[in-house]
Amino acid sequence: MQLRIANPIQQNRYPIAMEQLSTFEMIMLGAVALGVLFWAGPGVKAMLEQSRQAENKDWAGALLPIIIVVIFVLLLIKMV
Repeated sequence: MQLRIANPIQQNRYPIAMEQLSTFEMIMLGAVALGVLFWAGPGVKAMLEQSRQAENKDWAGALLPIIIVVIFVLLLIKMV
């Protein structure tokens, strides 16, 4: 029995392949997605209405956390 040392570049990083979803699973996934949309729809509609009526639109307060998250994600990607 010979022991082969695999080249890490040629080695498959994800050896377990996922199977395709069956028809029933796809239908159930679609039903769940529609359910989530119908469940969250009224809240999103009310949130957008409140946003339109807001007097002071403070985008600077939201911009800083978004920039921090983007920098953090880029740092995580760089580390891989």
